[in-house]
Amino acid sequence: MPKLDQWPERERLRKERDYLNFYISGHPLQEYALAVQSFSTLLLSRVDPDKNGTVVRLCGLLSDVRTKLDKRENTFAIVKIEQYTGTVEGILWNEKYKVYAELLKADTVVVAIGKCEINGDAVKMVIDEVLTLEQAEKKFSKGYVVCIRPDLVIDEQLVKLKDRCNTSDADDSLSFVVMHPEGKRQYSTMMKIKTSKENTAFLVSTFGESNVLIDTER
Repeated sequence: MPKLDQWPERERLRKERDYLNFYISGHPLQEYALAVQSFSTLLLSRVDPDKNGTVVRLCGLLSDVRTKLDKRENTFAIVKIEQYTGTVEGILWNEKYKVYAELLKADTVVVAIGKCEINGDAVKMVIDEVLTLEQAEKKFSKGYVVCIRPDLVIDEQLVKLKDRCNTSDADDSLSFVVMHPEGKRQYSTMMKIKTSKENTAFLVSTFGESNVLIDTER
């Protein structure tokens, strides 16, 4: 049999979803896990019923985009936004669709903002705003929260972190959640840091992705 080239990961995952309706070898959001956790005020893994009727932010994968005509023959969009364990159906009425149509591309990761309707496990949104991850970072980021265990942190890590703080362009906050045997406590520091792709990559590689959160305006 001829040797076939493997599909790129994103293409493989897309085909798994298209043919099986679920993923088996991974999830396309995995590389965006930090953004999903940081920029979402609604997580589909643990839907908070108290958010029903409120404006929320949802970071996820646009898995489906369809356009329709309303009674006045104005175009509007119905989209599906995935997180790891659930999907939201969102609607952008004509005025919003005209503003954000260029961002509504399937298999892209966005941050949607709008009022949500929660009915059991089903969540719907009337979307007022759509942002790219870069736009969301500029609009909402105000620093970092880093979770550490004192027995696992070495001085070299803290020295490298300090070198990235209090630079001329550093204006964001840096906080630590310190894990103690008796519990955890959060501490704010006087140091300032710039929220950037470079600093995010450094923090994730140094302390682990599950221990880093981009602090945002909630």
